[in-house]
Amino acid sequence: MTLVKEKMAGIRRAWLDFMLFELVGVGLGMMIGIFVSDQAQSANGLTDPTLYQNFALLTGAIAGFAIVLLALLCYLSLTRLYGHRESFHFRLFISIAGIAGAAISLATFGIVTASAGSHGMVERTGTVAVVDGTISAILGGGTGAVLSAVLSEIRGYNQ
Repeated sequence: MTLVKEKMAGIRRAWLDFMLFELVGVGLGMMIGIFVSDQAQSANGLTDPTLYQNFALLTGAIAGFAIVLLALLCYLSLTRLYGHRESFHFRLFISIAGIAGAAISLATFGIVTASAGSHGMVERTGTVAVVDGTISAILGGGTGAVLSAVLSEIRGYNQ
């Protein structure tokens, strides 16, 4: 009976951890979406930016959810591929979380910036778009790595 209770506790813990990481990814995507949409300017000065900001929030949330799900699947498949005896690979986890954070930032930035014209906003192009995309990817990657390290420390993964 004890083995069953331990397995059920492990499943509950894994489910909670999965939800925590998904929430962090969705939050990161939404923050990047808000930052990108707040910097956009109206093409004619009269367009209400609310629809564009809502689109940016939704895009960031969807991108964050999908990319974190993909990152968790990649982490699980890579740990099976390596076949180490450790139950948690901290460095692999942090690097995948950093890459996922950068991917969330770039995907959200790219989609929201590319759709600016269809929402009546001025689309950023050229050097400004490259610099802003690079900065958001660096910030997203750093945020993903730092937040995953903090979550793994709080949840006691690297013990």
